[in-house]
Amino acid sequence: MPRALPRLILAALLAWLPAAGASPIQWTLADVLFEDGATASGSFVYDAATDVFSDILVTTTAGTFAPGAVYTSLVVGGSGDAVLTSGSGDLTGAASLQLVFYTPLTNAGGLVPLVDLFFLQFSSYEGACVNATCGTLDFARLMVDGGVIGTPAPVVPVPAAAWLLGSALAGLGMLRRRAA
Repeated sequence: MPRALPRLILAALLAWLPAAGASPIQWTLADVLFEDGATASGSFVYDAATDVFSDILVTTTAGTFAPGAVYTSLVVGGSGDAVLTSGSGDLTGAASLQLVFYTPLTNAGGLVPLVDLFFLQFSSYEGACVNATCGTLDFARLMVDGGVIGTPAPVVPVPAAAWLLGSALAGLGMLRRRAA
């Protein structure tokens, strides 16, 4: 039983160390402008590994084509696009925001345009839900500039003391094995 003790301590230490891997990214709207002079701001969190959106809070201002709205819910979305809404339950008539990501969102972050400068008709836009599930959107105004900026969470380094302790335990285990 005493021989197993260093292995148990080493196993416990390894289990304590944080696992490496990508984490969800916060995406912030930047310089978003609609054709009627309105703007959009806010952010959401997207995890490319699980294809999940969370913490949605995007606000648009009033313009000549549409009133502003606050978006907190996702109707449907993925790495290529997302439909946000301002309502819940029966979404008929609720404001909707179609975000079309020019390049897919990843967990690496970076700048992703929301406007296709060559084919504006395929760019992001704001409108309203036509039916209860918001499966169909009514167009109100086109986005003409802007994008989203993804900021990766800072990497938390493993404390040097943990590595030192792990090395010491491994060394003790090797010494004990040689002595036996």
